[in-house]
Amino acid sequence: MRGDSGPKGSRQVTVDYLFTFAQVALYQAMKTLRNEGVDVEVIAIPPA
Repeated sequence: MRGDSGPKGSRQVTVDYLFTFAQVALYQAMKTLRNEGVDVEVIAIPPA
């Protein structure tokens, strides 16, 4: 994800940039998937 519209101002977006409810939703989804036996991995997608 980009922080703005161009590559000059690109920055890596981390969980710290998510709203609290989005952090909770991400955690709950990860927890549910792990409980179902699904391996979960979070990776960074570098800017284009």
